[in-house]
Amino acid sequence: MIRRPGSRIRLVTRVLALPVALPVALLVLQAVLPPPGALFAQQTRPEVAERSAQWYADRAIEAIDAENYERAVQMLTDGQEEHPDSVQLYTILGDLYFNEELYRLALSEYQEAEHIEPNNFAVLHSAALSLGRLNRERDSVRYLERLLQLYPDSPDVIADLGWMYFKTHQLEKGEELLLDAIEDYGDERNLTMTLGTIYADMYRFEDSKEYYERSIESALEDGRSYFASVAYYNLSLLQKAFYRFNGAMQSTERSLAQATRSTGHLARGELYEMQMDFRRAHDEYTEAYNLDEDTPLAKLDLAALYRTFGRLDEALAYARDVYDSDDLHWMFNFGTDEQRHRMELHHLLSDIYRGKAHVLSYEPAAGPLEWVSNFAGRVRHRVLAWYHDMTFRRFASRVAEAYEQEGSILNAHWTYYRAQERYPRLALRALDQARALETEVIPEAEPFYLMRAAMLRDDRAAIAEAVNAMHPRWERSSIAEGLSEIAIRARRDGDAGEAQRTAVELYRLNRGGLRQHGIELPVGLSITGADGRIARRLAGSLKSAGLRPADGRTGSPLRLEVRVFETSRVSYRFLDGERFLLGDTVDVSALDREGSARVARRISDAIFRVE
Repeated sequence: MIRRPGSRIRLVTRVLALPVALPVALLVLQAVLPPPGALFAQQTRPEVAERSAQWYADRAIEAIDAENYERAVQMLTDGQEEHPDSVQLYTILGDLYFNEELYRLALSEYQEAEHIEPNNFAVLHSAALSLGRLNRERDSVRYLERLLQLYPDSPDVIADLGWMYFKTHQLEKGEELLLDAIEDYGDERNLTMTLGTIYADMYRFEDSKEYYERSIESALEDGRSYFASVAYYNLSLLQKAFYRFNGAMQSTERSLAQATRSTGHLARGELYEMQMDFRRAHDEYTEAYNLDEDTPLAKLDLAALYRTFGRLDEALAYARDVYDSDDLHWMFNFGTDEQRHRMELHHLLSDIYRGKAHVLSYEPAAGPLEWVSNFAGRVRHRVLAWYHDMTFRRFASRVAEAYEQEGSILNAHWTYYRAQERYPRLALRALDQARALETEVIPEAEPFYLMRAAMLRDDRAAIAEAVNAMHPRWERSSIAEGLSEIAIRARRDGDAGEAQRTAVELYRLNRGGLRQHGIELPVGLSITGADGRIARRLAGSLKSAGLRPADGRTGSPLRLEVRVFETSRVSYRFLDGERFLLGDTVDVSALDREGSARVARRISDAIFRVE
């Protein structure tokens, strides 16, 4: 969950009151005085005039105000050479680096200042924040604990330490710290919201909700709309985790009413995605992307959305953009770390590449060269899917171990399950342990766990039973996942009727969810206006493109009507019962093998594409 809002370190937050030494040039009178011009040059040359630390600080601040950062850095480093014991020069340079998001350089400056004044509040606090931005949470905790010993009456330090206890899953320590502080300082909103976040991670819904609402009330009373927006957002995440979906949507709306923030749009988009509403989710994620320049969260949500709905090229573009970035400082304000981020990113990439391999298998080839190219592409995508899957499982094992060491047992069992899915016995054991813990506090999660267990046991009937128990509106994404598993198993088991019925149901829920999972769509196919040879060639190409003629015994409500005009133009209509879904005309030079393949690709791409 996102942490409480905090202002970034101002460009110059601390200018220490150091004594200013006035430059004095002692001139030795000699028998013959030098010319007046030479005397003036001697008095004003930089190497002769003694300059105080304050002089360098003032020149640096002037350069910063003029956005001449190179000169500011030069002034400060020159000043450090002349005045190596000036905390002021190190902290100004540290603040400059911090605001430019150069956290390693900032930390180095703060630690130099720490050597000079080991108990300086501002220096230690800035160093702790820099360590947090560098995802060195344990080191940040040590600085904050030391700072709290030195300055026990600082609610800001207490709130920061409470947040870092949350980040490192030291939840009991965070709870005790914050409860004591709230008793001393009252409902200070930084404290109450951080405590709400800790209770959320402890799966204590009512306690978490109470403290989020207290932080919201305090913020609204003081007119702090941005803070209230963040608190409403956190409350929406809590309600979503506990299956209070309507409440989550209301809190998200209130969050956006207080302030137009990227994360509010992400939260609303995720709720729409759960309903399999592609268009609304896409609009929300796009708005979040336009608002957010500091984190990859909108890119990741867009990549996941495109992956879910079968638009894999776009999914890959966003996911690769995040994968190629080394910028990780944004994690400080969110409930994640580098290991967890890498784990989820590799899992997403594995799914995308696996889906692309399946989709390529539904590309009817126009000739031998195209077949070879498609085959090579499938092999490449499968190898990349395997690589990212193995990397995901390696990260998942590390993350699960970290959760276990931190005492986050539910998260540990769930992540062990994900890491061990290739080994059903081990995965089922971890899944059952996670299920027992979560359903004790969130009984609504039972069908989701039952579906996952049925997949591990390869029990098609149990998957269907779990899917039928899910919320028909709010759990559509899980329902779609279950339907794809049923369709795959039914086809494998030779149950053509069940495979067809499930594929049609999945298509109605998510038309982009079939080909990427290797599922063909049964259609009642009719081709008119062509001789038997052309009709057979075209039907074969359509079948290769994932549009399988429906089994005669069970049929299909989906109908594809194709009409050929003089072997150079093909029109088609796609219907669900009597309801027209889409149609178009395709022009080709001839309906030979290449032309038939091109027509089939155009038709199938239109039928399976989500807009």
